Amino acid sequence: MSRIISGDAGSIRLHSVAKATRPTGDRVKESVFSALEARGLIEDSAVLDLFAGTGALGLESLSRGATSVILVEKDPEAHEICQKNSVQVLKAVQKIRPGAAVSNKNLDAFRYLKSATQVVDLVFLDPPYEFAN
Repeated sequence: MSRIISGDAGSIRLHSVAKATRPTGDRVKESVFSALEARGLIEDSAVLDLFAGTGALGLESLSRGATSVILVEKDPEAHEICQKNSVQVLKAVQKIRPGAAVSNKNLDAFRYLKSATQVVDLVFLDPPYEFAN
């Protein structure tokens, strides 16, 4: 089970979809976020997480200081999981930063991008993929 690694919502376990989603592992997340934080790219940023899956990358950003996150996931089951995870992470974060916000979009990532008007500082693109046999 995936979790929020660090920040205001650190250690919160994230729900996951029972089927074929494979959330980004904790070691990979820690490496990515260490590099982003070292460059000052998360604090006070607006984040877009396309192909959000469980929302792990966007919500990790929120926990580590992003002000807003947009989670875009077209799969209805995964979108529902994103919403559940958003509620629990946002609740923890808003105790410390009341202005933090999460928006969940049940849309195809490409359709979302065609109509998006909000400016963001950081974009995660981590689409699902099939393992070859």
